[in-house]
Amino acid sequence: SDDTMVVTGGADSVINMWDDKTAEMEETSRQESEEKLLLEQDLANALRAKDYRRAAMLAFQLKQPFRLLRVVQDVLQLEDKTALAQLVTSFTPDQLNTCLLYLRDWNTTARNAPAAQALLLALLQSFRAE
Repeated sequence: SDDTMVVTGGADSVINMWDDKTAEMEETSRQESEEKLLLEQDLANALRAKDYRRAAMLAFQLKQPFRLLRVVQDVLQLEDKTALAQLVTSFTPDQLNTCLLYLRDWNTTARNAPAAQALLLALLQSFRAE
């Protein structure tokens, strides 16, 4: 007997077949949570190891703008003028678009504006207008 299938019928001669996908959805959700947890651990490890390029890529993948902001702030503390430029040149076009959206939001907060402006300058100096 298959307990995941329910068939209903009504006086209007319509028969509906319902398939219970709860277990599959819970398994998918559990796997996604597990993958996200592993990515967050990788991000924490990359930040600790000062692997800023990997940390930035993971922040994009996890869709965590605050973590990307933290990466930018850490790179700015290095006081290496080329470090931020090297970071932004590794961004994909989709990541650049996302980064600009994050910049827009960061720039509206006085606390985050210096990092946002430095990142915007690095972006503008690293890429030509096309």
